[in-house]
Amino acid sequence: MSRKLESASELEINLTNIRMLLIALGANQRDILIESVVSIFQKITDCHMTSYSSNVHYYNGWKTNSSYKINNKIIIPIKYSPFDRWDFNVDYERVNWDVRRWIDDIIKALQLIDPTVSNQFNSLSCQEFENDTLRFKMFGKGTVHVWFKNPKLLAQLNYICGSHFGWIPSEGEQKHNPEAREWVAREFGDIGEVKLLQEAV
Repeated sequence: MSRKLESASELEINLTNIRMLLIALGANQRDILIESVVSIFQKITDCHMTSYSSNVHYYNGWKTNSSYKINNKIIIPIKYSPFDRWDFNVDYERVNWDVRRWIDDIIKALQLIDPTVSNQFNSLSCQEFENDTLRFKMFGKGTVHVWFKNPKLLAQLNYICGSHFGWIPSEGEQKHNPEAREWVAREFGDIGEVKLLQEAV
């Protein structure tokens, strides 16, 4: 999709080309939304650890994180500047920029599924913040621990990404195969109908 947008940037700006671009964006809307959700999913799941991780020099991952789904608790590696002063961080807007960018990306992905997800956070301490959806805590060793407080929303995000990668039975398989339905119910619970924000409109 990014290549298509790059080639579109070389087009002459006129009414015909603008219409063509808007039609193309509309036709690819679902793919664009899924790519947005999958992008943060991949960033998080890249920080996993498996039995093979010890063979990789300087491997950076945690057992808390999985390679195939986002768990209720994840750990994100973020290096802090020595000039970051947590004792001054009394509100979310003053949190380290790299931390905020990670958290904001997670929130945006969740908002594509549920637009009521808030991007406002309350301070629990100079290093810990929360809202109804997430809680996160920054540690001096260069990590941020994130807890997801809405299991159903997290399951929906994992379902969308698992479907995208073909890791779970398709809707057709679930419809015709009781074992597929049981597996999805066991793995994801009652997630209801999963729709991205613009699809529901």
